[in-house]
Parts: sequence; structure tokens; C-alpha cells
Amino acid sequence: MTYEEALKKIEGGRNKVSRKVKNNTTLHKLVEVNGAVTVGVKLHDTFVVIMHPNHSVYFSGGYRTSTTKQRINEFGLCSVYQKNFAWYLKDGTLFEDGIVVDRMGVASALCSQEWLQNQAGRSAEIKVMVYDERVPVTVLRPTTWGG
Repeated sequence: MTYEEALKKIEGGRNKVSRKVKNNTTLHKLVEVNGAVTVGVKLHDTFVVIMHPNHSVYFSGGYRTSTTKQRINEFGLCSVYQKNFAWYLKDGTLFEDGIVVDRMGVASALCSQEWLQNQAGRSAEIKVMVYDERVPVTVLRPTTWGG
């Protein structure tokens, strides 16, 4: 599902902020990034995909289950597969929480472990280690993170 399709799905319902799309899975409008609304795919209490106009960020939240993988594959820009108990993106890149995938489905950055471990604070910019400097990424921490 693309960012635009997700926004259209949310805005098509009575509740213009969130919409149930699957069992235990909802789409949420989270924060604005560069004037555009960010969309989160929440499975139970974990945002597994954060959609931005030009990229998405994937998380497992520590739950490497088949359902988590299914939701990432259905709502993300790039599929995830498992081999020998490890998760990989379709291009063979090792999956890590906070991996940033551009609209072409290519891993372009990785959120810093420092940010991923930081549970305090409100909206905070994620520091990224850029794999490809041609893909600018600005990712903001959702204010509704984890709850």
C-alpha cells in the first residue's frame, strides 16, 4: 500500500484520524513531516510501518512473528522474507528495526540505535545513518509511540 492509498483509506471513513484495516491492525495519522501527514500502521500496540510521502520506516517492535511480517509486506514499500531465522528485505538487506525504505523499495537509511532505545520525550528527530546520500530522509518520532 502506498502513502497516498493509506491516506485515502483513512479519510474515506467516519473517523478521519484512524481506520481499522485488518484484525488488530489500524492506520493512524501521526504527525506532519514537511507539510505532509505521516501514516502509521499499528499492529496491536506496535507501529510496524511509518509511511512518509517519499519513504517508509519498518519496525518489528521485537515481535518477529509471521503476522508482523505479513503487515509489513502488505503495507510497506518493500517485502520482507525470512531465512535461517533472520529477516531480510527483498534485495537481501538484513532487516533491522528502524530501517528506512525509499519509494523504490530500496533500503536508504537506518534509524540510530540511540533513538530506538530512547523511550522518553515527545516528538524527536531520528538521527539516521544514510546508506545512499542521494535519498534525503527526515523521520520524526510519532507522539503516540507505543501507546
